[in-house]
Parts: sequence; structure tokens; C-alpha cells
Amino acid sequence: MSNKPTIKTYYLAPNQTSDQLVLNCINDMLTPKYDKTIFYTHNLGGYDVIFILKILLDYNKTDNINPYKLKAYLRDDRILKLDISRKSEKVIGKKTKQRISKAVHKISLVDSYNLLPSSLDSLGEGFKANYKKGSFPYKFVTDKTLYYIGLTPSIEYYHKTNKDMLLKDYLALVSEHWDLKKETLKYLELDLISLLEIMFIFSQHIFEDHGIQVSKNLTITALALDIFLTNHLSSKTKLPLINNKSLHDELRKGYYGGLSEVYKPYGENLYYYDVNSLYPYVALESMPGNDATFIEDYTGEGLVKDNLFGFFYCKIKTTYDYLGLLPYRYNGMLVQPNGEFEGWFFSPLIKFAQENGYEIHINKGYNFTKMEDVFKSYVELIYKEKKTYKGSRRLIAKFLLNSLLGRFGLVLKSRKTDLVNWEQYLAIMKNHEIFDEKWIGEDQEVLLTYSRDVSKEVCIQQGVDYFEALNRIHNKTSNLEVVNSFDNVSVVVSSAITSYSNLYMTKIKLLILSLGGEVYYTDTDSIVTNIKLPQECLGKELGEFKEEYKVLRGYFISAKLYCLVYLDKQGNERVKVKSKGVENSKFTEKDFIKLLRNVNIKAVKNESKKSYTEGFVTIGVNNDITINADSYKKRIKIYNSKGVWTDTRPLLISRRLSLIRWKNNFALTIFKYR
Repeated sequence: MSNKPTIKTYYLAPNQTSDQLVLNCINDMLTPKYDKTIFYTHNLGGYDVIFILKILLDYNKTDNINPYKLKAYLRDDRILKLDISRKSEKVIGKKTKQRISKAVHKISLVDSYNLLPSSLDSLGEGFKANYKKGSFPYKFVTDKTLYYIGLTPSIEYYHKTNKDMLLKDYLALVSEHWDLKKETLKYLELDLISLLEIMFIFSQHIFEDHGIQVSKNLTITALALDIFLTNHLSSKTKLPLINNKSLHDELRKGYYGGLSEVYKPYGENLYYYDVNSLYPYVALESMPGNDATFIEDYTGEGLVKDNLFGFFYCKIKTTYDYLGLLPYRYNGMLVQPNGEFEGWFFSPLIKFAQENGYEIHINKGYNFTKMEDVFKSYVELIYKEKKTYKGSRRLIAKFLLNSLLGRFGLVLKSRKTDLVNWEQYLAIMKNHEIFDEKWIGEDQEVLLTYSRDVSKEVCIQQGVDYFEALNRIHNKTSNLEVVNSFDNVSVVVSSAITSYSNLYMTKIKLLILSLGGEVYYTDTDSIVTNIKLPQECLGKELGEFKEEYKVLRGYFISAKLYCLVYLDKQGNERVKVKSKGVENSKFTEKDFIKLLRNVNIKAVKNESKKSYTEGFVTIGVNNDITINADSYKKRIKIYNSKGVWTDTRPLLISRRLSLIRWKNNFALTIFKYR
């Protein structure tokens, strides 16, 4: 994009409503010039679409001659794309105001955030865009300041969530004749040109490097899958697509996500390591093939593990060591416990646990053929691009590398979200379970999340013949669009990848313990320990570890809640806080010392509130919350004689025991298996 594009912006006139302004903008796009054009809007599904839907549907209530036709494409309750169509008009007759309808024109609004999941500021930096979003005093704008001209608003009005404006940047803006309208339009122009430039570069790189049109895909995961299927999946390789729901649900029980654990809540002189692209690395291992056989033991002796590859239901008895080796879902948590339990597991995990002393009785399961090098071509190419490219191409490669593999683990036909009218709503609620409904306007349309399959229970409650409803639903073509095709869902592939990654991280933990070290904290692809990892574990290649921080003091309170005090490259002491969902810029080291001593602390959670019914979004609402010092329940806490939490042990899961013992000044809870 060499030349600055022509931009048209809109600003509220004194006698104009905001609805009229939006309608003028939409109508200017619904012309022959822009017919069938895609307009990218960053974070459309999070903010803009809420206003747009309400305004268009409100207008339709006043005009039944030429209303706007809307079609929404959704994932869960987030709109990825909104198609708007309407007949062009010509008004004749000064008195009659008669309207003649001509050709229908359509535009599509697409949320670019789902293709480039980062803020526009960050993308502008990463893509080295010539035009970048500037700073704007959001908090200054009210209905009373729309036409303000005067001294530049105070710096506090420019502060963004988690990012305060630098004084030198503010001083460059100071003026005695600062004009809000001019500054708003200038800011909007930069915003539009920045996104246009980013999307242009993004589309160009994707086509040049992979021969794929970005506009065919609505999300980065869909784009990554498109690239993989088009350029990298061998014609001889067929993915195991499990589209039988009962079988899918059964196999999904062996699908465990990443594990996050606190082992020791405080340490000094520690090392924080990350794995280079863990999921892509383990995706190079053998994958379940397209042929599978169900096998079951009827002798009581159990299946022999040596020739098994797939997912199997097992009875487990652990070695009661410091580390648990197998994942297990308990009370909504993913843990690695000791004791006796049952579950579905991937065969490499089973073999690893048996080799380390676990007693495992394999009852039944699905034995798959093996596929080799399924993702090798894709992973190696994209990782090479990530390593060698700089700027925008490197950022794109990073997005593509991290996005493909999770796509195979989408839940099969469980829930669906559609934009429906009142009649469609009534029809759906007679046959399907309703999970969520967001009304747009009081009696207009609704974003409805409901079960994809006809519910027998709902049919009985509504007095509807279940089998008749099944036939009716399956024999007619729904006029409600679905974004995601589930032809490429393969839960066993995703299960295998997460199992391999859990296995990889568990092996590293055992290695650290064998070398006399201690593990303090682990996340899906990171680990904190008090010893340096062996040199053969370190490097820049796939699966190798890199040292992120040399930690002077580390506080680990729970999953995604920790504080690291470390030295930067210049030898300055820095503090890094991780606090998922909470504004971490307000936390200090002293706060984590309190948490370590079992004292709750106050925090601020920055949230946005939105209402589809009323058509508004309130951005950046600060809510005071309490961080519970005792929220970590995934392992048993061990306290010293002073009552300070110093260590943990695995939860003990048993089919027979349910008691609490006290020993050596710490509580050991033995949970009953349910």
C-alpha cells in the first residue's frame, strides 16, 4: 500500500442522532461501488456490532418496505461476520415521496481480531506499519464536550487500561487550541489506515508464502487449517475424523489440557524456562490413524500394553511419590494425584506410568493405526519462518504456528449460536435445549445459543413428538448459517498432542528431581526450578528450553498467579507479575508476601459491560475484587511450624478412604473418589 487511501469519516452534527450517523455510514457503503465488499473491523464482535445490530433492527421496525437484511456468522456468542444487504432506492415525487427499489447491494463486516488476535497498537508495532494509532483522551469525551476547543485535556484522560501515557508523548500534544472534533477525526483516520495497511500486508504475505486468500477465512485457526490441508497434508494421509457424537464424547474423556501446578510457593535464585513451541514440537510424534478397533478385556487380566496405540480406559494405582504422573479431573480441576482412580488415557502416557512403577489395569479402549509425519511439513516450514523472518512475517508465522493444532479439538456439534427472529426462536425452543439468549432490542431478534441436536427431554416438556421433530429437522435445510464445518474435527489428534506435551513436561520434572533440584512452578510449556537445566535441553530449536528469567525471588500462589523479581540485561531489578484476569500493574511484591502468609488482598478487575438489548458497551469498568490466598487446591499444602506454606504434595484420590489426618504440623486430606 504505497499511497494514502481516501478516508471518509463521520462526526455527530448538533441536530443529528447517533443512529442517523451510523445509518448514513452503512448506506454510503451499500452502493454499487462497494457491492460484495468485505470491510474489516478490529474487535467487531466485542464492541461495534452491538451498536450496529441494535440501530439496524430499530430502523427495520419503522420501515417494512425496504428493511436491512442481516445474516450473522458466529462462534459461541461472538459475531465473526455480519452480512448487511438492502435494495438501493430512488425517491420520486416531492409530495408522495414514492420510492423505487433497484438492485440489492451487500457488504460484509468481518472482525479482523479473529484473524490477528492482538491489539491494533501491538499489530502496528509488529507489522512496522507506516500509520499507527495515536493517543486519544477517551475519558474526556462526553455529550457536553463534543465540540470542545481549548487547552489540551489533562494527561489522565489519555491513560489506557494497563498502559499509562508517557509524559514526553503528552507534552508533544499540548496546545491552547486543541479541537476535539479535529482530533477525533484525525485519530479515526489513523485507526482506519493502520488497520488497512496491516490487513494489506497480512493478506499479501499469506498469498505469497502459502497461496491462500485470507478473505476465505474468518479466524486464524481456520486460516492455519486451510494452509495445512491445501499445502501440507499428504493425499495418502487421512485424519481420524470422529463425527459420531457418542464416540466423540467417549474419546474426549482422554483429552486433557495443559497442566499448571504450584510445588513450592517461594524460592530464591531460581531459573524460569520456556519450551520453544511445545505443541508443534510434540505434534511431530506418531498420531492416531484413520483405522481404529474397539477392544475389551473379558478375562479380568487386562489388555497387554505392548501392542496398543490409542485411548484406553484403565484402573490406576500410583506409587505415592512426590510427583503424580497421570492427569485426572477432580472437582473441576486438572491434577496429577496419588492413590487409586480410573479414566481414559493415551497409550504413551500409560506405558510411561507403568515404566515408572504404576500398577495399571487396561480394561478397554480404541486401538488406532499409527500415522507418521502428519504435521512435519507444516510445523517445520512455519517454525523456520518464525526463526528466520523478522517483523510482520515473523508475527504471522507465530500466529499460524500456535493456531492450527487446537482447531482439531473443537467440541463436536454440542452448541450452536445463531441470530434468529421471534418465530425462529419459538420453533427452536420447542425442540432444543437453550443455553443462552441475548435479545437485541426488546422484541426483535436474539443471539441464541442452543443444542445442535434435538433434545428428547425438551420435546417431552413441550409436548412435541420427539421422532417427528428429528425427521423434520433432518429433512429440511436450515436457513440459519453455521460458521464452523466439523468435517475437520479430530479430538483424538488434539488428545494425543496434549498428552504428549504433558508427558514431555513430566519427564523434565523427573529429570530435575533426579539431578537433586526442586520444581517450584510449572505451566503448560514453562517450568521454574532452582538448578540450571542440562545443556542438551537448551537451545533455539523446537522442543528445546530457553531461559527467560534468572529469578532473585519468586512467589507462586496458584495457576497463573505469581510474582518474579529478576535482573534485566542491564543488571536492574525488575518485577514481573502474572495475574490472569486482574489488572496486574497494581500488584507489588508486598502483595505476594501477604498472599504467601495466607492474607487475602484487594485487587482491581478491569471489565467491559455490554448489552445487546439496549445496544451499549461500557469500556474499562474497574471492579474491586478480593484475591483469596487459599484459592490453590490442586495439591495439598504443607505448612511449617510457623504456619507458613512451604511445600505441596499430590492430592490423594482413593476409592475407599475418606478422612483427614494430622501429621508433622501439616494437614493431609485424603479425598473420596466419586
